[in-house]
Amino acid sequence: MSSLNCFKKNSSQSIMSLPIPLARGITVYGRAGCGYSSMAQQLISGRSQTRYYNLNQYLNDPREFFNLAQRRIRSHRTFPIVFVDQQFIGGFSELQSYLSRRG
Repeated sequence: MSSLNCFKKNSSQSIMSLPIPLARGITVYGRAGCGYSSMAQQLISGRSQTRYYNLNQYLNDPREFFNLAQRRIRSHRTFPIVFVDQQFIGGFSELQSYLSRRG
């Protein structure tokens, strides 16, 4: 699996790879305890070509993702973080709009 970036969770842990967005499909990066992340996960559940990644499984602090992906998501600072065909589209509201347009 390709990775968006490699980094150390902390000096005592090994390097972890964060999966890159799908080339074709919807990729959602969320975090535990975030209502909008949970709702985004529900929206894509059962759809083909979708992936949901809980950033808590990859990072001590999911907000580290913003530093790792700043070139791709620039001013976005909330969860979830949504990509369609490897293009950043926004968060929950943008995912909801995208899915409603697609039917």
